[in-house]
Amino acid sequence: AGLPSGSAPRPGLPLLLSGISADPPDVLDVVNDAGAHVVADDLSTGTRRMLPVVNDDDPWRRLARAYLDGPVDPTRADPIAARVERLRALVRDSGARGALIVAPPFCDPEQFSLPALRKGLEVPVLFLEHESGTAIDGQLIGRIEAFVETLEVTR
Repeated sequence: AGLPSGSAPRPGLPLLLSGISADPPDVLDVVNDAGAHVVADDLSTGTRRMLPVVNDDDPWRRLARAYLDGPVDPTRADPIAARVERLRALVRDSGARGALIVAPPFCDPEQFSLPALRKGLEVPVLFLEHESGTAIDGQLIGRIEAFVETLEVTR
């Protein structure tokens, strides 16, 4: 529904990007430079905000129903099992070989579901904590590069 489809626009290892936001934005450049690219997202600032159309004469009910019927969201306290299933479907449908989850420090909704995601997804998961608004550092770059290398080896 309005999303790109078809083969990837560039070669490289396909990844799912999840979490709060792609912050800092240069994390996407690091992913690309490491030889990967994002083929699907489950970002709080991305596809989690693509709400369904709801028909109701009352605008408040319409808005509430759209949020309640929207994609599974850990910040809304949806069941963890539902989140695992949503991400499994995104991985399956996109062909992602790994999942990169980016969240600010102490982001409890993202961290609470992390053990279930690691266990329930059929691809490796890398969790990155990153303070919003700060530049990406060498340690995070190294972790992303190592993650992509590991995925390439297991191809």
